[in-house]
Amino acid sequence: MKIRARMKKRFRFRIRNWALVRICAAIAGVMLFALVLLPLFLVAFFHGDEISFPRTERESRTITVYRQNEGKTITLDLESYVAGVVAGEMPATFEMEALKAQAVAARTYGLSKITRAAAGGNSGEHPDAPLCDTTHCQVFRTEEELKEIKGTGWMDDGWIRILAATESTAGEIMYYEGNMVEQPLFHSASGGKTENSEDVFASALPYLRSVESRFEGEAPYQNESISISLSTFERKIKEKYGATNINPNSIKILSRS
Repeated sequence: MKIRARMKKRFRFRIRNWALVRICAAIAGVMLFALVLLPLFLVAFFHGDEISFPRTERESRTITVYRQNEGKTITLDLESYVAGVVAGEMPATFEMEALKAQAVAARTYGLSKITRAAAGGNSGEHPDAPLCDTTHCQVFRTEEELKEIKGTGWMDDGWIRILAATESTAGEIMYYEGNMVEQPLFHSASGGKTENSEDVFASALPYLRSVESRFEGEAPYQNESISISLSTFERKIKEKYGATNINPNSIKILSRS
């Protein structure tokens, strides 16, 4: 009787221990799912498209450019076009942040030209493409052209820097108040001050205002001189303002812009 009683107690003890193990295992499984698997599932579910969509869009985006010297159009990847513009518009020896800014401006300008062409047609200068490869739009050079013009040494250094600036800003464009900037204009030097858009182009744009260029002190082409005859100057003033009987001695600078 004592032996049977002891066996029953041991059997009950083993049953209770096994039940406890199962409970602990269930709790551990729930904790593993809640702390590890569930967060991974949520990240993959809610952010997977958000992360991959811009990359897919960039890879599929193409752009058509008119090659003026060749008299034909080419179609290439947008980011390849941006790199070719940065190489055509800015020395690769410039600071990396300057190259990045140039890449963003070039990308924005290219996309804005495509948008405007879709609404109003291409320019008469290049009716078969929204963009050309000259200063009429943006200077663009292919990798093969750069290799021929710059040499292999530049390709191993300068081209790598330009590709890095383009890749690090891939997909980035300029916006103003929720809309893509239509005129992301740039220049080498402004002579100390930029100009209001309406004083150069047809319309006033809120993001193209006259401001001081405080960091142009070391710009290599800050000043430029043009010589014209007095008769040419007088003719241009009359055409612009309708002035007559201009006295050269009365001409003076009233303000600078």
